Amino acid sequence: MLNKTVLLALTIPIFLQATSITTLLNRLEKRPESRFDTLTIEKSALGLEAIHDKRMPVVNLYGGYEHYNTPNGLRPVVPMEMSAMLKDGAIPQPFSQNILRGGVEYNWPLFVKSLYTLEEKASLLTLAAKEKKKLNLIQREAV
Repeated sequence: MLNKTVLLALTIPIFLQATSITTLLNRLEKRPESRFDTLTIEKSALGLEAIHDKRMPVVNLYGGYEHYNTPNGLRPVVPMEMSAMLKDGAIPQPFSQNILRGGVEYNWPLFVKSLYTLEEKASLLTLAAKEKKKLNLIQREAV
């Protein structure tokens, strides 16, 4: 019985790891509260990036196909142009049963004041989130 007790007493310290103060403080950074602070910083950084994206150009493509039973106008024709088409038979009239439409739209905002003020506020929120993470870590270390 004494041998088992001595053997047990000698093996327990192997499994118990003595922790130093530095390892305890380093483990505070891996706690869920610190991860939450990191996610808050990432969220504010994504908000800042979304504001940057609104200043980028946007290209939209569109297309359409329409089929009618009777010929329809491809485009509106002014009466002066229509009378010239009717007089001269060689000028084709813009009517068809199958109408294809397509196009490209390109938008690039040059200056939008609200985007710049939002960008400034978002950068301040990101900075505040970083400082709050540091402050929370110091507070947890103090406790």
